Amino acid sequence: IPKRDWSSDVCSSDLAVYLPRVDGPGVMSFVRVSDDWASHLVPGHRGVLQPRDGYGEAFQAVGSSGVVVITPGIAFDRSGRRLGRGGGYYDRFLSSCNDMNAIRIGVCWSIQVVPEVPVDHHDMKVDWVCHERGALRVGGEST
Repeated sequence: IPKRDWSSDVCSSDLAVYLPRVDGPGVMSFVRVSDDWASHLVPGHRGVLQPRDGYGEAFQAVGSSGVVVITPGIAFDRSGRRLGRGGGYYDRFLSSCNDMNAIRIGVCWSIQVVPEVPVDHHDMKVDWVCHERGALRVGGEST
């Protein structure tokens, strides 16, 4: 789901918006963006557009509240389980969000909501799954 369609409006509000950036093998950070964020995107890991190095302020989990994490996935199920690409980037970040009561939202197309997603012990669930047909309140915590 194209981030450019909705995040420009959010960036011009009073909310702090952070986009993911892969900084190396197994390392992902979130970078605060401003209303000109689209001009600072470059192809990153697997060709996904991300904020360029040196742009934006890094997200700090300590002391954060009111956090909403928008999480992509290949598939989601109605229990909140998420199938990613196997790198564990989002699972590590979502795990760090447990102490701040972050709302974790999976975004996908409705065809990506399946009966059951295979999981490992380290996989983290989302709280909501949102797609073009609506939003589902689902799981939470780890699997």
